[in-house]
Amino acid sequence: MQPHPKLPDFDTLMKLSRQDPNAYETFRTHLLADAIADCPPRHQKSMQQVLMRIEMARQAASTPLEAVVFATRLMSESMNELNDALHQLQDELANLHGLLVLDRISNNSRGARPRQMRGGETHGT
Repeated sequence: MQPHPKLPDFDTLMKLSRQDPNAYETFRTHLLADAIADCPPRHQKSMQQVLMRIEMARQAASTPLEAVVFATRLMSESMNELNDALHQLQDELANLHGLLVLDRISNNSRGARPRQMRGGETHGT
C-alpha cells in the first residue's frame, strides 16, 4: 500500500473548492482513485460500485448536506449488512461446533478410537 500524500487542511481545501472548483474536483477524484487502487484487488470492484453510487447521489443532491446525508446512510446500511453477515457466520460456527461436540460424544460413548486428522488434531470414528 502506498502512503497517501498529506492532505491539505480543511481551510485550504475549502478555498480551492471556491476559487477553482475544477482543480478541487480533479484533486478529489485522484485521491479517491488512489484509495481504491490501494484496496486489495478482490475489493476494488465493490469499492468502485459504492463510489459510483455516492457520485450519482452527489450529482442528484440539491445541497452538499443532502449528499453527505446520503453517503452517511449508505455507509450505515453497509455496516448493517456486514454486521448481519458476521452474526450469520457466528451462528453457523456455533452450529458446527455443536455438531462436532455431539459427534465426539457419540463416538466416545461407542468406544471408538480417535483418528488422526490434518494438523495433528484427533477426531473420533
